[in-house]
Amino acid sequence: MLLVHGAGVRDGKKNLVWGEIPEALRKHGAQVFFGEHDAWGTPIYNAVQLLERLPSILEESGSTKVNIIAHSKGGIDARYLIALLADEFGDDLPVASLTTIATPHQGSRSIEMLLRSIWPVFIPLAFVSNFIYKQIGDKNPDFLGTCLYLTPSNMKQFNASQPDISPVYSQQFASSLHGVVDDPLVFFPYLFVYLAEGPNDGLISIQSSTYDNYRGEYCTADGRGIPHDYLIDLPKRPFSALKESGTILPAVRRFAQTGDKPKTTTLDFKDVSDFYLAITADLKARGL
Repeated sequence: MLLVHGAGVRDGKKNLVWGEIPEALRKHGAQVFFGEHDAWGTPIYNAVQLLERLPSILEESGSTKVNIIAHSKGGIDARYLIALLADEFGDDLPVASLTTIATPHQGSRSIEMLLRSIWPVFIPLAFVSNFIYKQIGDKNPDFLGTCLYLTPSNMKQFNASQPDISPVYSQQFASSLHGVVDDPLVFFPYLFVYLAEGPNDGLISIQSSTYDNYRGEYCTADGRGIPHDYLIDLPKRPFSALKESGTILPAVRRFAQTGDKPKTTTLDFKDVSDFYLAITADLKARGL
């Protein structure tokens, strides 16, 4: 299992962002590896980093294929990786599956609006961001370039240029908040993205998270959403701990979409690790 993080965070021994997820997967028999790619590298740059890392993962695991679970922009990095592998391996790809969680496959209209309206602000922001992330381990941080990659027009072009990767099982999941009661800390970015794109998890919209096999939205049992950072256990707290702050409740419901008829299945998760365990169990049942 290869975990691929999104923008602004780093993994590996010193900067682990996956909380309790890796250990939970290992306890259930999974071999877990990290991308160890840049936090603000462009998708194509990070894809090359992942490409260079893949042989060592396959050698250490003793496997011929990996299953990738990617969060946020990491899903775009992973898709670039698969495109590069398709050029080299054709149908015999060393990737069995790609699961993306809150990945902006259709681009971010919110980022595009900010780039157009406050472009001068992005120049010094990019300089500061690149400098900081260079100090903490990024090899080639490119804050501005990454933002430009994720505009709807660029993602539309990227989606149209993608090679056929039908040998790789692909699926997408998302989450969305429902106002300030879900998570006051991300209310303002949630509101901005909502006005620009519709329902979202505080950063990425449901509409943008869909691609070729959208499996559904994860939310709480009473219909509240899971914030973007909780999807990678960044706060390192179980869902139940959030009741005290009025954020979300412990039980989570999955909305599995079958054709045009939504099918609802209730799954009780105490934290996000159970979400990842459900994904890996499903992949195993599919023979992946």
